[in-house]
Amino acid sequence: MKASQPTKTEQKSRHKAERSANSRRQIAKTCKKPASNPSGPASNLSLNTKQQLFVTEYLVDLNATQAAIRAGYSKRTANRIATENLSKPVIKAAIEAAIEERKKRVLVTADDVIREMALIGLADMRDFIEIDEGGAIRALPLETLAEGKSRIIKKVREKRTIKSTAEGDQILDSTYEFELCDKVKSLELLARHLGLLHDKQEIDVKQPITFITKDFYLDKDGEVREKPNGQ
Repeated sequence: MKASQPTKTEQKSRHKAERSANSRRQIAKTCKKPASNPSGPASNLSLNTKQQLFVTEYLVDLNATQAAIRAGYSKRTANRIATENLSKPVIKAAIEAAIEERKKRVLVTADDVIREMALIGLADMRDFIEIDEGGAIRALPLETLAEGKSRIIKKVREKRTIKSTAEGDQILDSTYEFELCDKVKSLELLARHLGLLHDKQEIDVKQPITFITKDFYLDKDGEVREKPNGQ
């Protein structure tokens, strides 16, 4: 005995019911998802527009005052606002979260930066040239340099000159010049990191300072006492 085939109307009704059931299940799954924590360090829901801009601009150069100015705060109060913003837990959390996200993207650690500074600061010119018995200096090809040494080179320049001989021949004279990255600057940054250099800090006081002076005297028992005001 053959089972009866559903009619087109019955098929449409069944498909419609299945789609409706799938939609309800999807909505139920969505509702069961835990709500994101707006107070978490990666959330900016508690920041106003200027504070969000401040966080973004601060990550550019880590200069809080300039970040405040670029975020739209007044230049006159930018220094104070910058200090206040950096002291607010929600802004500090947003900055720390953004820095962590950036670290994940670039995959560069503090140790990588320090090793690169040491590579530049402790560079030796003998790693890049060779001098023959006649005193002629020749730059070593890049592919023969030790691992990482090519990153020390700041720029390379080639100068070509075509010379003509008395016989009418032309000779190509090629000279290469290269410049290494700044050793002194790298050593300075390393020294600061290691605590070998201490910068002299200057304090610019723009607010008025009030000094309070008090007068003291010795009483008949030889004890030091403060003079009352007006005496």
